[in-house]
Amino acid sequence: MATRQFRRQYLHGVPDPSPVSPDTAEVHLIDGGRFLLESHLHVVAGYVRGYLGRVLG
Repeated sequence: MATRQFRRQYLHGVPDPSPVSPDTAEVHLIDGGRFLLESHLHVVAGYVRGYLGRVLG
């Protein structure tokens, strides 16, 4: 499934589209399993910081 299709399916379930819209949403697939934050904390934190920096300016 293409990232764009995955993003649309995810956003369809979001009740309030104002904080997360198709223009600002990002989807990053990380092969980390259920302990993702324990094994890939710096990767996830980098994505979150980058996203918040772009969205919140």
